Amino acid sequence: MTGYGSLITFFHENGTSYLTQDGNIVIGADSSGGVPITIHGTVSEDGKILSSDWNLTGLYSFTISDDETFFNGTYGYGSDVPGSYLCNSVQIESI
Repeated sequence: MTGYGSLITFFHENGTSYLTQDGNIVIGADSSGGVPITIHGTVSEDGKILSSDWNLTGLYSFTISDDETFFNGTYGYGSDVPGSYLCNSVQIESI
């Protein structure tokens, strides 16, 4: 991801993610299923992989496209094995 400090909005099959980046740290929120989710993560040095955890006690790993218009990846809940669920998204706005 690039555009430090910018807000990037992604739409996916479960809701909408709002992410902002400061260095390699990404924070944000998600509205999946009406449940508020807090996202804390890091971006790899090459800017391609966003990974870490969220407040639903799960792990995630998303690969960001070169043009930052979508990401795909996997996530898990609680004791689920990381990678239990797939997530595909498309960017709908960047401020």
